[in-house]
Amino acid sequence: MLIFPGKIYHVTTYQAEAIICRLLNMQLRKVLVACGEVSGDQVAAAITRTLKTLGIREVHGVGGPLLKKEVSGTFLDAAAINKYGLVEVLPSIFAAKALVKQTVNLAGSERVDAILTVDSKGFSFRVHEAIRNSLSSIRQYHIVSPSFWAFSNGRQRAARLKDILDKIFVIHRFEKSFYDSIGLPCDFVGSLAVQRLICEDALGVRSHVHSKDIGGLFPGSRDHEIESTLPLLRELFGRNRALYACSGFNESVDDVSVWREVKESVYEDEDRKRQSKYDALKQLQWAVCSSGTMSTELASLHVPQVVLFKPHWLTALAVKSLAKVKYVNMINILASKELIPEAKFGDCTPANVRRLLEDALNRTTQVDTIRQVGSIVASEMVPFDAHCDDVGHWSCQNNPLLLPELVAQSVV
Repeated sequence: MLIFPGKIYHVTTYQAEAIICRLLNMQLRKVLVACGEVSGDQVAAAITRTLKTLGIREVHGVGGPLLKKEVSGTFLDAAAINKYGLVEVLPSIFAAKALVKQTVNLAGSERVDAILTVDSKGFSFRVHEAIRNSLSSIRQYHIVSPSFWAFSNGRQRAARLKDILDKIFVIHRFEKSFYDSIGLPCDFVGSLAVQRLICEDALGVRSHVHSKDIGGLFPGSRDHEIESTLPLLRELFGRNRALYACSGFNESVDDVSVWREVKESVYEDEDRKRQSKYDALKQLQWAVCSSGTMSTELASLHVPQVVLFKPHWLTALAVKSLAKVKYVNMINILASKELIPEAKFGDCTPANVRRLLEDALNRTTQVDTIRQVGSIVASEMVPFDAHCDDVGHWSCQNNPLLLPELVAQSVV
């Protein structure tokens, strides 16, 4: 049982094959799941695993190593386009165009009934547009909304999705009203990171405090994220400080040479490397991470952290000129204030990160912040007591329906 301010949740152990309520009666035989970024690979793999439990005969895939393990049909590797940003994506633009074409050809040659894309808006929406123009009978879905709501021209850009998508699945509650207002069918399914934490029973009281100052480094899942933060991490940390270096528990990131260079410069606890992900996270006294899923998981576990955001200077210029929000971390955006310290743009320097990290480690001032984070995380969960009907609400005999199940059942 987990207790947040004003809320009590009874949860079970997470499993992607949890009890599933089907919302639609259409019988699909072939589905294509496509993910252009490592950061969405876990979600794509979990949804694919669930689709197979629903009796889908063939699931084809475009994505990373986790998705590759789950697909039962043809697989295309998307490692070459694992980029994000304005300038950062330029070196891989030709590879991205080629993969879009290959993905559309795969959908056509295998005669899939539906395609579900995960995150990676540049790749995903180009695939959907091409499929709508040439293979209009295929049902088209997308999960993880771009942050259109954060930019001045966001509504106009989001409205274009009505022409290429049958439905979008969003992971933040406020995003549903955003898409409802522009007329695009939308379901709120919650965050896989939060739901998985809940059902691993990982939230709540943290593990006992260790005498060592054990921290975690989570530079992100994209190559350019790691490369941009490498000099900062190298300057900040060395062998003179006990440190548990974590790559975000993503096997593809472990293969990045620049990240291995950082890992070799810090102390790693071999015992903790063998622990499960959330057991390891609960041992941390502090963390430095890129903004994203890992930040939400760390906040849910009450681990003090500093969030890094250091894009190319041209990307930073574009973000600053168009953004309507002050923060890059989702919890801060939802709270409309900086609960989690951010080191972004020109302020992402070793000296500033060190200062913010020391502030974050002040346990006295962190108590209220942690409580607020708990409330925000709880608000992002899919209600367990909703009812299953023909308009897309969920229920499962008091068992929590998790993101992979919610998405898979709606696609089917």
